[in-house]
Amino acid sequence: MGNFFNATSDADRKLMADYDQAVNTFRTEVSRAMEDAGSKNPPLQKLLLTAAEALRLRPLSSEANNSKRDLRRLALSSTIVEKVFSTLHAMGETDNGAMTAFELAAHMKALGKTTTGRPEFRSLTMGAIMAVGDAKAEIAQDIAGKSFDQLLDDLRRMAAPATPQSPAMRKPPRSP
Repeated sequence: MGNFFNATSDADRKLMADYDQAVNTFRTEVSRAMEDAGSKNPPLQKLLLTAAEALRLRPLSSEANNSKRDLRRLALSSTIVEKVFSTLHAMGETDNGAMTAFELAAHMKALGKTTTGRPEFRSLTMGAIMAVGDAKAEIAQDIAGKSFDQLLDDLRRMAAPATPQSPAMRKPPRSP
């Protein structure tokens, strides 16, 4: 059973694979747009590069569907991007922060129509949104008061491949 979608048939698995491709296209194009916007406006560059990296570290939907850890990673990535947009909006006209946020949001909306927002993905998108919302509630206390750099470091750690513990590091089994 998945975190937000149960792939029980070949058609379901194909739908999830197609959705993964759409998500990958979306996150690649949006992160590229964020980097471009940052290069055009140096005072916003660090914020926008943070959001772009958070998007790149975002797991595919199939990964988040099959792993609580990856669902939490998706929630953290989403939270970082939302905090960047909130910061940009709060800047108002300072360094064109709000205008940049509006332009990126418009780009995301237009891109979403041809990727993750396609009608055949509606149930997947809604399921993922609901699951991420629940995961955000779970991670809220862990991330409270952390800077963007700290959040991004957490996300990098979560995205790193798990390394198995060496036999010497494992705890011995308890004796009965």
